[in-house]
Amino acid sequence: MRYLYFLFFVIVFHLASNAQVGRKVLPKSINIMNKDNFAPSLSADGKTMIFLSTYSASGAPELKYTRKVGPSKWTTPEDVKEVNNFLELNFIGGACLSADGKTIYFTSKRGQGIGGYDIMYTEKKGGYWTPARNIGKPVNSSGHEGAPSISPDGQYLYFMRCASMSKDAASDCGIWVSKKRNRELWNAPTKLPSPVNLGNEQFPSIFPDNKTLVFASGRPGGKGGLDFYLTKKKQDGWSKPVSMSFLNSARDEMFTSLTAKGTEIYFSADYRGKENIIVSKLPEDFQGEKVVLMDGLVVDDETEDPLKAFIQVYDAETQKRILYARTDEASGKFYTVFPVGRVCDFSIQSLDKKYLHSSKIYFADSMKSSVKENHTFRLKKIKDGLTVISENIRFKPHSAELDNASGFELKRIMKTLKDNPELNLEIGVHTDQVFSDSIQSSEDLTEIRIDTVYAFDEFSSSNEENSGSGNGSGWTDVEDIDKDVDLDSLNNSIPEPAIQAIKYTYHNDRTIKQAETLLNHFLKQGVPGHRIRIEGFGDSNPMVPSGDPLGRVKNKRVELHFVRSL
Repeated sequence: MRYLYFLFFVIVFHLASNAQVGRKVLPKSINIMNKDNFAPSLSADGKTMIFLSTYSASGAPELKYTRKVGPSKWTTPEDVKEVNNFLELNFIGGACLSADGKTIYFTSKRGQGIGGYDIMYTEKKGGYWTPARNIGKPVNSSGHEGAPSISPDGQYLYFMRCASMSKDAASDCGIWVSKKRNRELWNAPTKLPSPVNLGNEQFPSIFPDNKTLVFASGRPGGKGGLDFYLTKKKQDGWSKPVSMSFLNSARDEMFTSLTAKGTEIYFSADYRGKENIIVSKLPEDFQGEKVVLMDGLVVDDETEDPLKAFIQVYDAETQKRILYARTDEASGKFYTVFPVGRVCDFSIQSLDKKYLHSSKIYFADSMKSSVKENHTFRLKKIKDGLTVISENIRFKPHSAELDNASGFELKRIMKTLKDNPELNLEIGVHTDQVFSDSIQSSEDLTEIRIDTVYAFDEFSSSNEENSGSGNGSGWTDVEDIDKDVDLDSLNNSIPEPAIQAIKYTYHNDRTIKQAETLLNHFLKQGVPGHRIRIEGFGDSNPMVPSGDPLGRVKNKRVELHFVRSL
């Protein structure tokens, strides 16, 4: 009997544990015992977080700011005084932290507002938060706006606009989005269509991919109160929202946040009678697209002085720009997140035309998960003798035809030639390994060399006088003729008994054709022919030993050489 009781206990414990698989309550430095801690919002790298806590002198919720300093260790939360000083005028909940962790967007009813509750923001400068500023019209209106959520690139602001709002609650809300016009101003917002907005949708939270949106709704079919729903932006609108049933309960669900990694979700829930911040694994079906989090610095290649530059990312499939950002004018630093759909063209260009750009192509299918990159981009001055490898000029597999993603890079090179008319361009195309065969034994053997061989029988009666010049095989080669030779005129000079044979050699050296493709592209774009010289090197100039699989990838390249005279 004791064994049965023990077995029953083990089964019940196992089931209870599995019900919470993937969930973890944040440490006590965040979840202060016997206090409510809720509404988390994290930076893209997951190392900075803001949240609300009743651990305050008044016992009312105040906004806290903390940084992660270990796998499960956070700094002692600090008060965000520029927000908390007006606590009685703030809408409780929905504060949002920007991707770089330096800007907080929140909801308040203070000062010279636009209407009722407005969206405001404060920025971290050094160790201090700047005085809060109203984001202004047309985002804020004569009504109530709140619960802002800023996209990772800082270009889109999602928020709720409500008919009624008090310090603790809101009703009759809809979700809206506004696109940034410039550094200070925003465009007129638009309301998300049905089936996202049905009558009372609140607390939007945009994912790092800038396409996946979570929001709270009291629509029919939920578990009670406000429930979480997820929708994804498509070319023709938004997908039908799906209930996030693994998070929803009979209580109100309102606040969520994700990091750039996109595999975990932060939210608040009841734990031992108090609101606690919890992190949970996100089921794969609810994850957004893979993203690249870039923490970068742009400097002069020689002096290492910071440069003013702009960053752009294009979707190679749609040809649309999905990111535009600028470096900090003083430090040359930038921090951004961009999604990788299929193929993305990433580039950094200095505002000073004297510098050559830096670029890279990201392939989503080669990324197993979202990645974070810390990188210093050293831009080179454009001058006589400058040689660079262009990673963004690519050809379709086993072809001399340009890949569609190459268009962005070719435009940048065109601009460089236009901005520097005193310089010319040498283009050298290299491949990793050239091989050939008498048959097409590989799909890479797309090129064919045809040799025409003429011979006659040295022992024939009509050619007895030539019998001393045989090669021992019974045949004497008259001439090996390339396929481009005028065979008609040649045939007239070949003795009657001569026999014609065709010899085919299949090979993969397309570097000359690829170089010609690039030349023709620039000529069609109006570049004078005397400014460009091309050459196909085959595999004659490897950068690394061809026996190294990774090295072979580097050997397959397009080199650009800028010179004053060709």
